[in-house]
Amino acid sequence: MNANADDKDRDEESNDGGRTHRRWFRYHVIVFVLTVIFLAWIKGMSGSGGWFFWTVAIWICVLIIHYFVGKSVQADENWGDRRAWSLRRKSYDFDHISQITQSAVRPDPENDPASPRRE
Repeated sequence: MNANADDKDRDEESNDGGRTHRRWFRYHVIVFVLTVIFLAWIKGMSGSGGWFFWTVAIWICVLIIHYFVGKSVQADENWGDRRAWSLRRKSYDFDHISQITQSAVRPDPENDPASPRRE
């Protein structure tokens, strides 16, 4: 197997639960927005709106809880490794970071101006 196939397999494994969570969360947000529009219309027709604020506030809290519970369910024991791999793969400045690490481990002030000078 080549490296690209490994990356693809790793991404597919990590995104499987994420897609399901995003889909259900998206549905929840759509229902929330449509309901708030409908409730705002009812509030405008009835004139009294003390109930509107609390209804929307409670639903926002439920929406936030849904988001965080879904995110925490996705996190399994390999989540940290997948996230670190993803960040390393997406790092645009990986060579520079590697050079800084090497200059700290094996300083060579004549060839590397960023290395620490120890006198």
